[in-house]
Amino acid sequence: MKRRMILNLLFFSCFIFSLSAYAQTDEKVTIHGFGGWGFGVTDGNHYLMGSPERDYHHSNFALNISTQAYDNLTIVGQTAYNNTEEGMKVELDYAMAQYTFSDELMLRLGRNKHTFGKYAEISTVGTLRPFFSLPQSVYGSVGLSAKSYDGIGFSGGFYTDNDWSFNYDVYGGEINLLSSHPWHIEADSASAEHEEHGSEEFAEENHIKDILGARVIISTPVTGLNFSFSAFTGKPEGSHGEEGEEEPEFGDHKSYSGYIEYENYDWSVIGEYGRHNHGDEEHTNAAYFQVAYKLDNHWQIAGQYEWLNTEVEIDEDKGEIPS
Repeated sequence: MKRRMILNLLFFSCFIFSLSAYAQTDEKVTIHGFGGWGFGVTDGNHYLMGSPERDYHHSNFALNISTQAYDNLTIVGQTAYNNTEEGMKVELDYAMAQYTFSDELMLRLGRNKHTFGKYAEISTVGTLRPFFSLPQSVYGSVGLSAKSYDGIGFSGGFYTDNDWSFNYDVYGGEINLLSSHPWHIEADSASAEHEEHGSEEFAEENHIKDILGARVIISTPVTGLNFSFSAFTGKPEGSHGEEGEEEPEFGDHKSYSGYIEYENYDWSVIGEYGRHNHGDEEHTNAAYFQVAYKLDNHWQIAGQYEWLNTEVEIDEDKGEIPS
């Protein structure tokens, strides 16, 4: 762990030095940093940043650096530092190059922002939502979405004379989804550990290869009123169940999301529904509704309701759920 941290710091230092050299030339270098700290306490179990013992450990910081290498070429990198009860975790959020042909067509290569739903591509920017944590029903470890994918994407926008606009994203490649499967915490011993350490202890990565995805955002003539639909599908890596069972195929994993929002200076109202199917054994439906009101330039009140339902298919021959 220490060696990995040192290597990360060395790489980061070299990256900063390289960008400093760029800054001496005519290229435009932009540096953004954002982060947060949260305190949580619960009345019985671990959830997000909260624990019965009171948790002060949760903090995060992300450093985003972009350079305008040429008139139409932008290179973006972002590293995230997350401090939790288990210690410091360093991740590469994004590392991509974007070439702009026009407002209607942009090409992106590398580790790109996942343009899915309302929050996936801005999941690390806490100032763009009223709560410290994202709605967990859709953006938690439920296997619906991730903040990035590795591959190629195209995006752009079209605008009409009567104030309608259409923004699109299409992409392909590979994505890693974090899932806390319900059968991981079925046993009494596992359930007790879940109460002590929280659901992240039971989360595992699902690698979905050869994905194809798209999102469209439609903005109406009513200022602040938008709605969107997202979807992607691909081939899960590895077998769904035990050895000897059929290997997964393209389309065995599917994720969908649709949201509608209304935002003006004072009010923000968002409703989103998501669903994913992972093979034949797991089907998840999720939704949240979020309302926020700005009292003034500094204070805001907000409320959120979430709903999550996961259905697990039982192996009728064995009378058990998947391993």
